[in-house]
Order: sequence, then C-alpha cells, then structure tokens
Amino acid sequence: MSALRRLFAAGLMLAFYAYAIEPWWLRVRQRVLYLDGWAPALDGVRVLHISDLHIGHSTSRAVNFLERAAREDVDLVVITGDFIAGPSGIAEIKPALKKLTERHRVIGIPGNHEHRYHEYHLPRDGEWRNRIHIDFPAVVRELTEAGVTMLVNARQEIEVRGATLTLVGVDDPFSDTDDLHKTLGGLDDMSTVVMLSHSPDSHAEAAASGIPLLLAGHTHGGQVRLDPLFRPITGTRTPLERPSGIIKRGATTMHISPGLACTVVPFRFRVRPEATVLELRARS
Repeated sequence: MSALRRLFAAGLMLAFYAYAIEPWWLRVRQRVLYLDGWAPALDGVRVLHISDLHIGHSTSRAVNFLERAAREDVDLVVITGDFIAGPSGIAEIKPALKKLTERHRVIGIPGNHEHRYHEYHLPRDGEWRNRIHIDFPAVVRELTEAGVTMLVNARQEIEVRGATLTLVGVDDPFSDTDDLHKTLGGLDDMSTVVMLSHSPDSHAEAAASGIPLLLAGHTHGGQVRLDPLFRPITGTRTPLERPSGIIKRGATTMHISPGLACTVVPFRFRVRPEATVLELRARS
C-alpha cells in the first residue's frame, strides 16, 4: 500500500472514530475543587455539572447520557445552558430530562441556543448561516415543567446538608442578555455563592464580584482538538487558558464543562463528552 493510500485509510479511521465512537463515549469525571472564601458549612457539597445537551441533534444520545448521570450520588445537578439544538428539541426536552429530574434537584440557566439557532448553507452574499430566533419564554416554560429550576438573571437559596447554598444564574452572555449586577442585587456575603453562566466570558465579572465558583459551558472543550497545530475553537470573546476544565482568576475558580453533545459538525476528537462531579471544599 502506498503512503498516500495509508494516509487516506488512516484519515477514514479517524473520521469514523470522531463520528461514531467518541461522541458516544461518556466520561464521568470526579474533581475536588478547593475554593478561596468558601463557607466551611458547605464543605464537601457535591455538584454534578453538565452542559450543552443540544437536544434535537441526537436525542437518544442525550437520554443515554442523562440516565447515566442520574445514577451519580450528588447533592444537586446544574445544567449550564444549550439544552436544545433548535425548535425541534423543545418537544423532546421533557422525556429527555425525566430520569434526571425525578432523582435530583436540577438547576438550569439558558444558553445561546435557547434564544436562537443557525441554519448553515453555502455562502450567499457573503453569508454562510441564517440566525433564527426561538420562542425563549416557551423554552423556559417547557424546561420548568420538566422539573428544572430555571434561573434567568435570578438567584435562589437552597438547603444542602443543613446549610444554605446560594445559586446565582445569569442569562446568556453570548446573547448580551446577562445582568449579574441585577442578579446579585444587594447580596453581600459571597462565601456561599455558586454562579452559573453559559459562557466563560463571565469569569472577569465573577472575579470582580468576589464569587468563589463559576460554572460555565459553551465551548464543548473545543470539540475537535488538533492542537498544537491549531488553536481550539471555543466560541468565546475572551481567549482562554484552556478550552475546558479549571481556570483561576483572582479568588474565583471557574469550571468549564466540555459538554455532552456536538454542534455545527457531528464530530468529537480528543474531547469526550463529560459529566463532572465537583466536590466543593474550602481552601484552608
């Protein structure tokens, strides 16, 4: 076999892996986060962080992943946006989330796909995609009826292990609909706060507010990683040290979920879908 044929065969094998194997290969990762300024009363709280389900692209895969995640022993589940891929996903949200919300308290925030989606086509007049808006209130209503507590520029205090945890959820920064200042609204004690934002672009604002932990998604971990040849695509306005995982800024720790699904192209390469169990600890 010539070198060119071997190269072509290797390319086909990699494409098959990225399309048919890795997007289905869920990783459930366990992480311990040591947080600056974290309330000792909340030491050891376990949070399952998932993001970017994109229901409507591959609903059966989302259901499979959510059923697996529902078996985790955690205090609560947070979903940091992009529940749907487009309007077809709205009708499929409730059954897809049923296994999870029946077992766990689930808190969610909107992502950019709850506001709009894109249709892609060959370039016409310099444009290669159409932006189509979604009925945002209807999506939030469906998610709420599915058992998800949606925080849209809102906060909620919940009791966890006999202590009070404050969840602060902003609308999508990528859509310029977030308002952290309004959401914090007179909140002085940040030691019990976990902030939820779809985009990691909120990190600077969270750090300026003294919030110990920010949970975000949106990047898909780059989805297709070809570094060091190419920089991972994250879809953020602010360059990131890494496309997923843990990033520190001042006293604020941010965890970026690699997400569960694909977008734009149906491939994942060197970025397995992930549900992350975060054990929160006060840094001594």
